[in-house]
Amino acid sequence: MKARKVGIELELLVLDENYELSNESDKLIYLSGKNSLDVIPECSHNMVEFRSKPGTVFEVMSDTYEGLTELNELAKKEGLYLLPLEMPLNQELIEPSLRDHQRYKDKMKLLGEKRFSISGKVLGFHAHYDLEDDFEKRIKQVNFLTLMDPLAIALTASSPHINKEGERFNNWRTHSYRHIAHQHLPFQGRLQKFNQSYSEYLSKLEEEFSSFLKMSSDKEINFATHSNQYNSIWGPIRINPEYNTVELRSMGSNPDLCNLFSLVTSIYGGMERITSDEYKKGDDAFLNLLLNKSNTEESFEILKSLSNDAIRYGLESETVRNYCNNVARFGDKYLSHPLIGLTKSLTEYSNSNREINSIIEDKSLKQQEKYQNLHNRYVSSLNKLSGENK
Repeated sequence: MKARKVGIELELLVLDENYELSNESDKLIYLSGKNSLDVIPECSHNMVEFRSKPGTVFEVMSDTYEGLTELNELAKKEGLYLLPLEMPLNQELIEPSLRDHQRYKDKMKLLGEKRFSISGKVLGFHAHYDLEDDFEKRIKQVNFLTLMDPLAIALTASSPHINKEGERFNNWRTHSYRHIAHQHLPFQGRLQKFNQSYSEYLSKLEEEFSSFLKMSSDKEINFATHSNQYNSIWGPIRINPEYNTVELRSMGSNPDLCNLFSLVTSIYGGMERITSDEYKKGDDAFLNLLLNKSNTEESFEILKSLSNDAIRYGLESETVRNYCNNVARFGDKYLSHPLIGLTKSLTEYSNSNREINSIIEDKSLKQQEKYQNLHNRYVSSLNKLSGENK
């Protein structure tokens, strides 16, 4: 069986030599271009996005290690540091320096400046998987990645936060992005419902895009000049016909790159299993429950509840933890021997995120010390990533 290609996009904060936020991302983007690294702008000047070459899981890991190692060196020469993290530490105090691009201007006008500014303060880790040729298998892929939302949220969270009402969120990035920034655009910004067929899914995208353009037009915005029904989806799952991929966007940028690739690999196994011609339903009762064709509305409500618990409590929630265990077992059963070595137990995920969160929440540390400790954690995991690939 031909190996399915994957590809990743990792968003990183740019910090200066004192480990404070820097708006010097254009320096790195320019230097990256001269050195043939695929590094592109994000909506804020204190962010960049690194993109791997598509390939097998091991090839992408190798490309990520080499690319980020070189990017870190370029940054260091400019007195800068990079850090994958879901949100800046002083998220409520900073006003991001947003790029002057028509697409961003239009989205700001649509959402409002305050809501749009959240887009300049959230960083994600996106994984692309090759789409199958067969349409029946394609909708399985879209629905399966939709089911991965609670897993992706819980296992990558690095944005603990207590809001003004005193409520603690394990994952403030996802809550603020979905339920504040995109409060009035639920289809574009949040989980989409399960679909019975790929043609139904495409029709829904076209229908919602038409509604989106009308809503925009009512505010004198012409999104049609730079948007389509695919790239106007800012939520967890979207397809990219140009690359022929389906993309999981629920994962947050996290200093532990080994955990990120472990998650990508486990989901890869699930993707291979659910699209296999030999796949037989059996020990995957959680899939049967959540992909219940006779009651998709109820299935979707269960999934949303799991995602909301993942946002609030992460793996501290027994329900979320059990669900994640089931998902991991489902994917791992279809991984080859070299790949199975990349996946980690939930205990390791939980310990890693707990350590990262403890750094973020440690009141005895100054902000610059927190950034420095998190950066060291990132570099250590990057070096370990090289060893994982051998």
